[in-house]
Amino acid sequence: MTTEATLTLLSRLTGVTVSTDGVAPRPQDLEVWVDVIRAARHVARCAAAVGPGSAHDQLRLVAEQSGAAGPGDLPVPEAVAAGGWTAVTRVRRLWCVARAAAALLRSASPAPRWQLCAALVAAGDDVEEVAGQLGQLSGLAAADRLAAEHDSVVWRLGSPEPAVADRTMRRVGVSLRSPLLLRALAAAVASATDPVVVERLARAHHVLGRATLVTTSERAVNPVRRSSYRGRYHQLDALVSDWFRLLDPATAALSRYRGVDLGAWRSACASGRLRIVDEAVADGLITVELAAAVAAAVGDRDVEVHGRDLNMDFYEVWLDPETVAVVDANGATVWLWADGVQLDPAAPESAARREAARNRFAGWGPNQRAQAGFRWLDPTPPPAGIARVDLRFDSHDVFASDPRPAHLIRVAGLLYRRLRPDVDADSYFTDEAITHALANLGRGLVEGGLLLVASVVDRRDGTRLYHDSDVYQRGPDELVRVQRIGLGLGPTMPTTVRLGR
Repeated sequence: MTTEATLTLLSRLTGVTVSTDGVAPRPQDLEVWVDVIRAARHVARCAAAVGPGSAHDQLRLVAEQSGAAGPGDLPVPEAVAAGGWTAVTRVRRLWCVARAAAALLRSASPAPRWQLCAALVAAGDDVEEVAGQLGQLSGLAAADRLAAEHDSVVWRLGSPEPAVADRTMRRVGVSLRSPLLLRALAAAVASATDPVVVERLARAHHVLGRATLVTTSERAVNPVRRSSYRGRYHQLDALVSDWFRLLDPATAALSRYRGVDLGAWRSACASGRLRIVDEAVADGLITVELAAAVAAAVGDRDVEVHGRDLNMDFYEVWLDPETVAVVDANGATVWLWADGVQLDPAAPESAARREAARNRFAGWGPNQRAQAGFRWLDPTPPPAGIARVDLRFDSHDVFASDPRPAHLIRVAGLLYRRLRPDVDADSYFTDEAITHALANLGRGLVEGGLLLVASVVDRRDGTRLYHDSDVYQRGPDELVRVQRIGLGLGPTMPTTVRLGR
């Protein structure tokens, strides 16, 4: 959030007129308001210690007396002209604090109360502790307490103080584990203008989703990790780009490229829309990069790029005013919060709540699911170069059939064997299950289409760890391996996979 936006927000929350007409906001402007919020946090903590009844009377009295003392609404331009924000006296700051705290306590409208609560929490070193105290102090409902905590995290991530932002970032996915925060982070990315802040918020969005939205296939023998980073598959993207560039008639004299039968490939892609499927995409960042590479290679061809993962859709399910669960599309609980405490959804004592969430979700119609649903998708705007690409995302299991054939399918970081000591995760599936998935994916290709299966840890900066890939091409009744990079899928994987039916 920019300094100007923060000043505007704090002005609205405190009721103090802030105008920057003709005056460029400066970092030191925000520092004064940070002092105000920190003082307000202290006032709120003290009030919480003496009890809600006394706190209401005490803070209202302070607000009334401070207002009567005559600090007044000193216009910001005059304050700046008189010597900048440092000329605003401590008395005026405390008066702002009193008005802010009193507004929190007496406001009849939920939105200003939780937003002000978030502003106070944002100045705290312990977000969860302060959020709980202020929530109790102000009598906020559970949903508003969560919203206050989420907004406070977003504001701290956008702080102009690097230490504050870094400290908050380290807690995302560790002590800050509410997947409902993903919505606030995505909205903040859309409104932020500072590239550093945008990147930080987007990174927090990825880390939080990876840590909290943990789902796995019933066929998996180890938990499936969902992670990525920019440029991880840049060499795979380049390989795919080469294949599509070879559709150009100017390359017709070339009949084979790194094992790929270009005659069959060109025939598969001769007319109509090109469809590329990207499986196991986590938050879709790698799919956007693939779409950009394909768009640059195919000229004006009509292209669909379809990113998919086992579970991309999640839903917020409130069981009662103090209990909320997040479930996947199958109704399985992946996160649970009750009475102000995050619970382990897999624990035996959570069984009743898990079942209640599943039953409530099962009874919802399309409208309720649409209102409560959200996706873990990278929130940064896609590059302008892929505007003409039909970019789609949805949930899909690689072991399930796809009725719409694709020209190219990529599966990276999912169907692999642990072949190296430095690999970042154990194999997710047995050899038998991987072969079954390959056959299923092969049936989803047009004849002559390509299947790229890879295990890659790679970076654009050259700190490459490994790159193991197998390329299969579909024939009439089988997949044939036509290229191996590095160790591929390993020596136990077949060179030919019968497709059957």
